[in-house]
Amino acid sequence: MIRTFFISTSILALAACGGSSGGGSAGGGSTFDDVLNDFETNPVLTAGLNDSVEYAQFSTLSAAGGASYEGDAIVYSEIGTLNIDEVDDISDLPTPTLAGSVALQTSFSGDEGTLTGSFGDFVDSNGNSKTGTITLSEGEVTEDFEGDAFMAASIDGTLSGSGAGNGRYQGLVFGSFTTEGVIGVGVGLPITSTTDIDDLTEDDIEELEDFAESDAFAIIFAAD
Repeated sequence: MIRTFFISTSILALAACGGSSGGGSAGGGSTFDDVLNDFETNPVLTAGLNDSVEYAQFSTLSAAGGASYEGDAIVYSEIGTLNIDEVDDISDLPTPTLAGSVALQTSFSGDEGTLTGSFGDFVDSNGNSKTGTITLSEGEVTEDFEGDAFMAASIDGTLSGSGAGNGRYQGLVFGSFTTEGVIGVGVGLPITSTTDIDDLTEDDIEELEDFAESDAFAIIFAAD
């Protein structure tokens, strides 16, 4: 699983590299290019243009009681096409398999934070819309040793339709909260529709890791 965690960390770090100026989120019915443009110009990412990325404190988010975030998501159905080692800036990312939206909701009770949400409205580069959503479950918002807030959750969902990117997406999602919003990445390994991550044995994981370079997927998102 080292490769998937490395990709998670690398994508989060790209927020400090910025993109092009602008902002806004795409809703259902947006074209593939519309979502890509909205993703690259999301305020969570463009804050890096001015070296102004500030991670949000857990105490600040908790005091607010909760918040809603909406933004954009891109999917690489095979992680091997991402070539994260060659990406220095958001604009360097290769063309994804799918582009869509993300909606998240946080809530807090004392020192505990929970997270719900989903990814949807996906379309491929040929304009084929996808039916289905990828849902977050068991989501948590926690703090690191510096008090910064970050998130983790399970994801699961099936996308179908004409074109590329169909199938089941089951895995984990990680992210960091900034003063502009939240940025993160979901990753998963190829598993059957009858297998759940909770049921995987250590031997299963070791076998799946052999395929992770090419067969695993990645979902990158930014929401404000």
